[in-house]
Amino acid sequence: EEKLKTDVLRMNNYSAEVFHYIALKHKAGEKARKYIEKRGFSEETLKKYLIGYSPHNLKLQDILRYKLDKSIDDKLLITSGLFVEKYGHIKDKYQDRLMFPIRNSSGEIVGFSGRVIDKTDERPKYINSPETPVYKKSSLVFNMYEAKSAIKKADFVIVTEGQIDCIISTQAGVENIVAPLGTSLTVEQLKILKRYTDNICFCFNNDKAGMSALERGFRLCSQVGLNVKVIELPKEFKDIDELIQKDKAKWVELSKKHHNFLEYLMKKQSDLADLKDTLQRKRFTNYILSYIKSITDVVEQVSYIQKLSLLVDIDEETLKEALKSQKNIIEQSINENHQKEKEVKKIPSLAEYKKNTYFIGLLLELPSFIKDHHVFPDLLEDPVLKVLLEIVIRLTKESEYKELDHTKVYEEIVKADKHLEEHINNILLQEIDDEKDSKRDLDILYHQFSNRYKRKELGKLRSDYEKKERINIEELDPKEIRK
Repeated sequence: EEKLKTDVLRMNNYSAEVFHYIALKHKAGEKARKYIEKRGFSEETLKKYLIGYSPHNLKLQDILRYKLDKSIDDKLLITSGLFVEKYGHIKDKYQDRLMFPIRNSSGEIVGFSGRVIDKTDERPKYINSPETPVYKKSSLVFNMYEAKSAIKKADFVIVTEGQIDCIISTQAGVENIVAPLGTSLTVEQLKILKRYTDNICFCFNNDKAGMSALERGFRLCSQVGLNVKVIELPKEFKDIDELIQKDKAKWVELSKKHHNFLEYLMKKQSDLADLKDTLQRKRFTNYILSYIKSITDVVEQVSYIQKLSLLVDIDEETLKEALKSQKNIIEQSINENHQKEKEVKKIPSLAEYKKNTYFIGLLLELPSFIKDHHVFPDLLEDPVLKVLLEIVIRLTKESEYKELDHTKVYEEIVKADKHLEEHINNILLQEIDDEKDSKRDLDILYHQFSNRYKRKELGKLRSDYEKKERINIEELDPKEIRK
């Protein structure tokens, strides 16, 4: 196991050097150099983060075998997360992508994040390394190694959404900043941050998804015992990178201005609601109470109840009673969710799971396939992914078989069942090849699943028939049999 980890780290390190060299000096990296210049990365930043580029058909496996070890086998290539296998062929996972090495807190390169360069590129914007012997995405944050000294010094950490936001912010002088890696923030990631500070500052994109991420982050921070603040970007800027490109000094200034999360939320949501309307006031009150109940400190809870009482003109005792009943409802809901988790069957196998998620990913890219073929949830055996496929089919029909907005798909699926979040993340982050290959792969998988379903149904029919025709031994008279 230790040798496997050493081999993967060695491959990662050399691959990072190859990507970096191509981005800076090789003729195949000319496209990347134009993009790097446009984004404003300095030479120092490029070297610090070892930013690179993986062109189409790099054949990285040949380079690794030639330069590192000719005995590297296909199994190790797949295990490293740098390659994918499709129908017996090993291919580079990252093609035509800007490459950001991901380091653990010790500085070792444990994985990669690849970003598309062209605006017209319809593939997922980012794809990250899959789980490997050295890369566990739920317990790593991007820029942790580079930012940890600055976090200790400032005694707070800024959490944002994207890798480029982190890099450009560091280049601008605000270095105490990190980002999750292609997934929603996890408790494990927050526990890592808590080693360096008790104070966390969220600065997410100025959109609905950013607000949802902020709200979820607060609930998780309450579990870990982190103090939560918010940095609010000006409305005209989508993210940190966009703000820095226009006004670097403004970001440096804003990075030190922190709003209390619940006070920020109360103001933001009260501006959107008409608190004179009874129904809207009720919804707003219950919404804010759902966050107050996350606070474990009683004194802090009382303080927010007082502020809410003044805002909605409802006495404190009534709000306290409402909070108690809400707690009971939430506890009941948590218990029900735990029960659901126990009932969910384990996925049949990793290979089967990858096939299923690739199939759903292809359907998202080629929705007309659903119209032209009989695609239905029972084609998949995994009960969790059946539910996910059912939602995808419904959304595709509603969109009249046009290309789906991935953000909408993500939101609809998580809203339907939060247990599907990890699965839809895996689907949206996977590499989808050009349309010709995708159509071929989709057709092959559809016929595989369809034939398997038919065999299964035929087996059931045969079994039912045999049961009907079977002799009932209990009805036989032993004396008659002897005769």
